[in-house]
Formats: sequence, C-alpha cells, structure tokens
Amino acid sequence: MSARAVSAPASRAAATYALFVAPIAFDLLVLQVLGGFSREPWGDEGHFYETVRLFAHGTVSIADYPEVVPPFVFAVYALWGKLFGLQLASLRVLSLLLAGTASALQFRLLDRFSGDRRLAIGVALYLAANPYFAGAGMFVYSDMLFQALALFAVLAFLARRPAWYALAAALALLTRQYGIVIVIAVGGIGLVSLVRGDRRAGVGWL
Repeated sequence: MSARAVSAPASRAAATYALFVAPIAFDLLVLQVLGGFSREPWGDEGHFYETVRLFAHGTVSIADYPEVVPPFVFAVYALWGKLFGLQLASLRVLSLLLAGTASALQFRLLDRFSGDRRLAIGVALYLAANPYFAGAGMFVYSDMLFQALALFAVLAFLARRPAWYALAAALALLTRQYGIVIVIAVGGIGLVSLVRGDRRAGVGWL
C-alpha cells in the first residue's frame, strides 16, 4: 500500500476535526462580541429556551407543548440541561457542539462528491461562516441538531447502512418537519430499485 493511500484517511480525519473546531471557534468569537454566553435571548431563542425548561421540569406533554416544530430537539436540550445546567449559557454550549458536528459532517459529504478536498474544506468553511448557520450555532434553536441528523442520514444512506439511516432520518423528522424530504427521496430510490428488479435494495430502503 502506498504512502499516499495510507495518508488519505489521515488527511480526511484531520480535515474533519478542523471543520469541527473551526465553526465552534468562529461562533465563540462572534458570541463574545455580541455579549457572551449570558447575553439576553436572541429573537425566538427566548421561547425555545422556555420550552426546553418546560421539558426539563416535566411540566409539558408532547401533545400540547407550545411550539410548531417537532419535540425531539427540546428533549435533547432538556437532557443536556439536566446534566450540565439549565442556564441559557449551558444550552448554548450544546448549540456550539452541534454546529461543529454539522460542519464536520457537511465537509464529509462535500468531500465525497467534490473530488477536491481543498474545495470541500473551503465550501464547508464558507457555509459555517454564513450568518444563518453562525446564528443557529451559537443560540438555542433547532437548526443545528436537524442539520447534523439530516447529514448523518444522507451519509449513512450513501454508505449503505440502512439501520443508521433509518435512525438518523427518524430523529431528523422528529426535529424538523423538513426531514420528510429525505424520507421521500430515499423511498423514491427504493421504488426505482424495485422497478429495476433489485428487490433487496428496493425493499430495504422502502
């Protein structure tokens, strides 16, 4: 095996780690400029935070909680809050970690298709610095958890890991309704596989 073949996975792993750390560092810097971890809630973050607290204290049921997005994200933040504190600052730390995770997975998907690692790194960094993603990565919103789950579902599908795909896609759907797009797409691929006579793949992805 050539040194180049051996170094490729190591290079990919190093880039993945860098793309995990970079958005966290960038979001931390911006958050400090905006007032730090204890800054007052930003926009809709206030009622997201209150819903997380309701879940953590067990004073709301899934049937009547006061949000329009599915409940999984609030359950995740509530669990984090029980472990590390329900202060807004603590929950924002989880947002940062999710932003790093989503960025690293984004790089892995871009690297798979671009054929140019530098291009994949550049695009992943550009997306991480986008104001929408940066804001979602430093405040308590549902976006970063959904993005991480959606990317993991797509990568699992491409790697032909149906169990991991099913878990990630289900949790993505329980985080944001937009997850239905992934389910429909993969279901469509299953139907096409059936039509083409590949019963195993067709039934598996359906």
